[in-house]
Amino acid sequence: LAAVAVKDSFARQPDKQKSLEALSRNYASAAEPAKLLILEIAQITGGPQALTVVRGAMEKKNKALYDKALRLLAAWPGRDAAPDLLQAAGNAPDDVGKLLALGGYIRIIGLDANNPPPKEKADMYASAWKLATRVDEKRLVLSGLASVKDPAALKLLTDCLGDAGVRAEA
Repeated sequence: LAAVAVKDSFARQPDKQKSLEALSRNYASAAEPAKLLILEIAQITGGPQALTVVRGAMEKKNKALYDKALRLLAAWPGRDAAPDLLQAAGNAPDDVGKLLALGGYIRIIGLDANNPPPKEKADMYASAWKLATRVDEKRLVLSGLASVKDPAALKLLTDCLGDAGVRAEA
């Protein structure tokens, strides 16, 4: 209940970036429940400062903070989290984390039909494909790749035909 009140109060702040800056200064010394709340507020705020706070939680060895940060990155409101998600997918400690990171990365690629340009989108999907090892991960990549209208996307789809596990999707 207190966390909801804090988030509601934060939402009414006229300068969310400045308020987040003040909160993030206390992040290192905060107790875990407060850190989890600061991470949520960072995701709501978005922007470079917020991403720095969430990145910090990804680097620590605290599983609860790592899991929370990964979930928040997967639902990040902008493209600036894409490199972090791709890195998280490559370094995930388990299959659930990898799938969550890949899913968030693919969601971010598709946020805007025209940005990034189709060739860049195809390249981003190719990066995700390189990390996809399980059939469900490969299907996730192919589901996003299907909407990209670029020769590089068609080439990647053609290359995927060699994978029996996803041949029907490709």
